[in-house]
Amino acid sequence: MTSRRRRRRRPSNCRGQAAVESALTLPLAVFLVLGTLQLFMLMQGRAMAQYAVARATRAGSVKFGDCTAMRHTAVAALLPTFTRTTDPSRFVAAFAARKNGRFDPSLDSGRDETIAWIIRESPSVNPNAEEVFDLATDQPITLRVRMVFWYPLRIPFANMVISQIALAHWGLQNLRGANPLLVAQKSANWNDGGSIAGNIGAELLRRARRAHYSLPIQVTYSMRMMTPPRPANFTSRTCSPYP
Repeated sequence: MTSRRRRRRRPSNCRGQAAVESALTLPLAVFLVLGTLQLFMLMQGRAMAQYAVARATRAGSVKFGDCTAMRHTAVAALLPTFTRTTDPSRFVAAFAARKNGRFDPSLDSGRDETIAWIIRESPSVNPNAEEVFDLATDQPITLRVRMVFWYPLRIPFANMVISQIALAHWGLQNLRGANPLLVAQKSANWNDGGSIAGNIGAELLRRARRAHYSLPIQVTYSMRMMTPPRPANFTSRTCSPYP
């Protein structure tokens, strides 16, 4: 009789053990699935950012370096990475809400920051640039653009974890949620944290504190100017909105 009672108790014990094991491993399994999905979306964002900076540079090349044309082109190219643009009407509505270069709080989960920073690293424009543009030269005027796309991390839970890892990697914030009493058994042999420009790091930290988790994707492109750069379009190296 005793052995039969013990056999009857085993299923309940096994169920309890399975529940404990599931509680320990399920969060990690969920993060692996969601994190992998978020990383693949980030790769797509990187590819679209490179496409966007190329299109924006071309727009500036044929529009006398006009910032408005460059901003509109970049935003239009980046829209598919964070909103639905499956048909012309959706695309027009999405662009109209963000053509000022900022996220729309009512459509983008409360985000209101800049979508992308556009920095024109060259050319240096002189007052008579339009007069000498068509003269023969072996040093053509080149428009060099650097763009920082603030890619929004949209997958719940994974966005927070990836953001915290990025902040710790760049030395902007210590990792949270670690147990200080847990003794490390072995060095991970990780490389030292990378570096990030001061203004980009400050903006990344500001967005993370607002729970607007993002990652900065920096891309560059250059193209020969097809129209003369107008001094009025180059009063600043950056295109608004820019902090």
